[in-house]
Amino acid sequence: ASAAGAVAASAGFKAAAVSRSMAFSKRDAIKLTWPATQPDAGGHAVLAKDFTRIYHVDLHGNVRQNPKLSGTTHNVFGIQVGVGVTVAIRRKNHKKHEIAYQRVEENLTRWDKYRWLEGSKQVAGVDWRKLKPDAKSTWLVAYGADEFEGFVPIADKRNANPQTIFAESSPGVKTNRDDVVYDFNRKALVDRVKQFIEDYNAEVDRYKRSSTTRRLKKTVDDYVKYDNIKWSETLKKKLRAGEYAKFDELLICTARYRPFTSSYLYFDGSLIERTYRFSTYYPAGQPRPTNTHIWVKSGRDWPVFGLASNQVVDLLPQGGSQCFPFYVYDEDGSNRRENVTDWALKTFREAYGDKTISKWDIFHYVYGMLHHPGYRDKFKDCLKRELPRIPFAGFENRSAAASAAQASGLRSNEQGEAQLRPEAHPAPKPAKRGAGKVPAPGAGDSAGRDASERDVRSANPALQFRAFADAGETLCKLHLDYEKLEPWPLRRMVALSAKGCDLYTITDKMRLSKDRKSLKVNNHLTLHGIPERCFDYRLGNRSALEWVIDQYRVKTDKKSGITSDPNRQDDPEYIVRLVGQVIRVSMETLDAIETLPESYGGPLP
Repeated sequence: ASAAGAVAASAGFKAAAVSRSMAFSKRDAIKLTWPATQPDAGGHAVLAKDFTRIYHVDLHGNVRQNPKLSGTTHNVFGIQVGVGVTVAIRRKNHKKHEIAYQRVEENLTRWDKYRWLEGSKQVAGVDWRKLKPDAKSTWLVAYGADEFEGFVPIADKRNANPQTIFAESSPGVKTNRDDVVYDFNRKALVDRVKQFIEDYNAEVDRYKRSSTTRRLKKTVDDYVKYDNIKWSETLKKKLRAGEYAKFDELLICTARYRPFTSSYLYFDGSLIERTYRFSTYYPAGQPRPTNTHIWVKSGRDWPVFGLASNQVVDLLPQGGSQCFPFYVYDEDGSNRRENVTDWALKTFREAYGDKTISKWDIFHYVYGMLHHPGYRDKFKDCLKRELPRIPFAGFENRSAAASAAQASGLRSNEQGEAQLRPEAHPAPKPAKRGAGKVPAPGAGDSAGRDASERDVRSANPALQFRAFADAGETLCKLHLDYEKLEPWPLRRMVALSAKGCDLYTITDKMRLSKDRKSLKVNNHLTLHGIPERCFDYRLGNRSALEWVIDQYRVKTDKKSGITSDPNRQDDPEYIVRLVGQVIRVSMETLDAIETLPESYGGPLP
């Protein structure tokens, strides 16, 4: 964390100040990323107004953002989170306010950074970059922020803006006790949850038996025992209220704990710290109402990704996640309504002159856009700061779209609907795609014909919309039904010592070879023939296959002693088959992405 108003002695900086109005909850440390974050509660604006000059040095060292770094090697404090130094100065009668910033090279070792600090000696010894905050008081304005601002908001977290694509959204569920309420094995989950409820109810009884006078003298934190229960604020409130927990098997559901990692979850608001809006997306009951949502990773530590799911999903570490469902229900499973707004439907139909566009088309269009390499690359910093904003395919910029529409006019199609006449829309060059390009399924044999079809599509915004929607639908089906796919053909090498052994049982953690062409499942079985290209499909800080390798392993929680075992007695080959299926979904995802138009589009004129 960056020390606000305090200066590291090794830096040699000699100026410091403390403001009575600093909006950081009286903490002596704040996140290193604060100069780059989206302003909240006016904190950035207050600082800029309250101090005459503010200097911030970013010393990097965030291992979570860049796994190639080592905390002990590259972080000045030897920790995993980034470190920075902020110097804030206030002078009377100075009306001019300045904000200055400097980034030390990320890959420098901690000793090189010490030498840089020693060499700088004081504020005047640093080559500062002057920052000019934008209208929102963001100090480090992200590349492409002005263009991004012109796109349509995917949703509003406060549900206050009616002109969004989705009427509402929700973070993934936050349990505060994953090891209790998640498990690969249903019976193990039932036994553990029952024991947890028994232990908790015993604490409620003990709390009720204690005298009122005794309880008033002690806080709940002093009262509770941590031996068998992982307490959280919500559970402590229930204890104070004398609320008992009750086991209900209907509350067990399948959940997406991590990308391509399915687990059982005890989805009960008594044991889960925050269910947020998911009780209205996937209400309890048998059968549980169906739904599909887009699960978007948020926060600055991981690159943003979107993944379709038809299950309850986890909040995710390092910044959390935000989810955009197609349907919303009442908590009893009744009153189903579509979450794509009528405003969005009207806007898209008018923009593309197509009254046949449906809300599912828009849902899939958004999903396709979230996979566009050019969009993700150009706006990667914007996407780490706020919810996605969605451009309109075929409208590269306001002036180009307006002039194209004015020059071409409107013509009526066979259904009498307005449609833009095909005109050339200049498109920027696409981002470099993954190596080892494989033609998309169904691609024609003639490269010239393919190029001609792309030219026609790029000239017609309505066709570009359909291209994104079609690709998004393909991707959505792939990611929802990945366990139904035919596994990628891998060669199985069985050790001679495997006779009489459980060939498919994971005993520790599967391990990739150095060249990533083979995967050691256990001491008896190795899978060969992994295509290098499958690693190009990444979700956050690792590929889809690496997510499976990371999650499907036997591990024991150090604090609770609870062991998580992904092996399935009823289906011993499940994990090995899943490896092949996730390779398949990775390869076909990359194929589908390559069918997307080269340009992501722009705002409406």
